[in-house]
Amino acid sequence: CPVLGDPKDIPGAIICSSGTTGLPKGVNVSQASLVLCAEISPVRSSDILLCFSPMYWYSGVWTLIVSLMAGATRIITTEKVSSDVILRLIEEYKVTFYLSPPSQMAALLQDPNISVSRLQSIRTYLCGGSKVLPILVQRMNTYLKNGSVYIMYGMTEVGSIITVNRGNEPLESVGLAIPNMQMKIVNDEGEIVGSEVDGEVLVKPPYPFLGYYGQPDATKNVFDEDGWIHSGDVGHFGKQGYLILVDRKKDILIYRNYHYFPSEIENILVEIPDIAQTCVCGIADEDGSDLPAALIVKAQGSNLSEKDIVDHLQGRIADYKQLRGGIYFTDSIPMTASGKYQRRVVKEICTKLYKNKQGASNCIKETNVIRV
Repeated sequence: CPVLGDPKDIPGAIICSSGTTGLPKGVNVSQASLVLCAEISPVRSSDILLCFSPMYWYSGVWTLIVSLMAGATRIITTEKVSSDVILRLIEEYKVTFYLSPPSQMAALLQDPNISVSRLQSIRTYLCGGSKVLPILVQRMNTYLKNGSVYIMYGMTEVGSIITVNRGNEPLESVGLAIPNMQMKIVNDEGEIVGSEVDGEVLVKPPYPFLGYYGQPDATKNVFDEDGWIHSGDVGHFGKQGYLILVDRKKDILIYRNYHYFPSEIENILVEIPDIAQTCVCGIADEDGSDLPAALIVKAQGSNLSEKDIVDHLQGRIADYKQLRGGIYFTDSIPMTASGKYQRRVVKEICTKLYKNKQGASNCIKETNVIRV
């Protein structure tokens, strides 16, 4: 339309980025991108949707748009999100389509009142926003006798879902790219790497990213010279073309020249049934290494000890990944409003606890010194 302009060049909404590594940015999402997210949606007119994401996050806007365009029913509540509220609303309103971050899935699986009968109405459980651990998907699927978990990967900057695993792809993958979505994996020099080789995921969506509101420098930095968007995510393509995400590039940990990601330890920790949630970070050591530390929420009624965790990790992960920075139990892990772990805040908490622990240890050693 000559009067209104081209929808791909006109902002339809300004949506907050996740803010996991700093303050959220205002992302200009085009009108065309917003319509695209509804066109590729699996939501049907007969669906009843539930999602607790606020309207300033992409998932909240996505739920609103797709439910309107599909003519579906959307459940809206002012109740604070909790596993008890989620289960009650799903059962009461016969919810067929539920969208959540992995943290909510983990909380649901730890609820003693979860059952097949309470989730029998669910047709699609769409999960995304951060890395979805395969073991969580396996456990949740045992309760979804009439549906299954779909894993979604997207970026606010892209204005759309990038890939979807619809349950028939390997659980460790986020599936294949949606139509007209371009992806490539590159090394630190910007060169495309082969399959099963880790690198940064770069994306070129069907419609251009319109930039961060009022932040031209940040906008410039997110693109490469050919207009590809840097996702900041590390991953690789499997042999069949599925995208497998490893972790965030900024979250990489280094211990004595060994490079690894927090998720490599988290994947092993969540095998322990008594762990409800965990977030791993690195504590800066004097030699420049990152000492891995874990902040852990125990399952309800659990007597899990630090020794239990150390014993579980022995023989399952390499020596340089052992939790030298400590194991710390907490009632909750800091998260963004979109349900992602705030690793920066977790690192501050663990660093403080580590220093307190080291200080107490030094005091004990001092009292054992005989002065002459």
